[in-house]
Amino acid sequence: MKTKGYIHVGLVCLLAAIFTMVGVETAAAKAYRIKFGATSVRSGCYAFDVAKAKAVHELFPEIEVTVIETGGTVENLELLRRGLIEWSGHTNMAVGAAAYNGVGGFKGKAFKDLRQLWAPQFNPFTIFATKDSGVKSILELTGKKFGRRSGAADGYMIEALLTANGIKPKWMRAKAGALADATKGRMIIGWGKAHAPEASIMEIAAVMPITVLPVTAEMIEKGNSQYPGHFVPEMIPAGTYPGQDRDIPTIGGGLGDGCHKDMPEELAYKLVKAVFAKCNDLAASWPKNADGWKKERQPIPASVRNTVSPLHPGAVRFYREMGVTVPDRLIPPEMK
Repeated sequence: MKTKGYIHVGLVCLLAAIFTMVGVETAAAKAYRIKFGATSVRSGCYAFDVAKAKAVHELFPEIEVTVIETGGTVENLELLRRGLIEWSGHTNMAVGAAAYNGVGGFKGKAFKDLRQLWAPQFNPFTIFATKDSGVKSILELTGKKFGRRSGAADGYMIEALLTANGIKPKWMRAKAGALADATKGRMIIGWGKAHAPEASIMEIAAVMPITVLPVTAEMIEKGNSQYPGHFVPEMIPAGTYPGQDRDIPTIGGGLGDGCHKDMPEELAYKLVKAVFAKCNDLAASWPKNADGWKKERQPIPASVRNTVSPLHPGAVRFYREMGVTVPDRLIPPEMK
């Protein structure tokens, strides 16, 4: 009887081992390796992108995220469209909506497979010129050598704003690092980027005085007449940059991340769950610019308010679990 007992126990242990192995194989089959299109390493938000990837892997070790340096939103959207990345960072909500609907600079190239994940931030844009250029208004930029971030939402939006207002600089199109170096080398007189303060612009302000250029209500009106819904008024508070002694009116917008509609629902759900679980850590990784991620700012409902084009079903699932009402305009076609 004792021998049979040992045989019985051994059999149970063997079966348990087999089921454990099956479980391991099943878990391995659900593991994900994804590429995250971020931004320039010279940008202050690159560390923020790395923090997001870390937050995901810490909560869900089965998800491995490779952060890739890119030019920003516009480049990320194209990489996402072509299937070269799975997660697209820094989508300005107006630009994301323009890409989704195929309007503005995306005319004839509608990206109907774009889905949003979150957008708790609402950030101002900084447009500046070096003080020694003598330029104090955007209207004075025609004919001047001015930078435009290639592959980025801010570059796209600033060029669209200036074009709509009949302003024609001599553009230098490059990534943030090259523009910063070109400004310090006096090859261009300035450029513009989302966020305030922005690290790459603070880097310039530390070695040469700058003038933050205001965007007037009239400029915004003209911009929206040609690019509907692109431009929202914002303010850069006094003291944000060295020598800035007053509030500067500018444009701004909701900022978040997106993915392709074909991303598995479970993966999208886990991405959203992970970043909001670490929201205070993310805010700390990018001081002043990521305040919208602070828990006391209620980033989850703010994310839904700021989003313009459809959410991914995995994101919809998360927001509903959190008790947030998702408006019908954000429900993707595949959920209707």
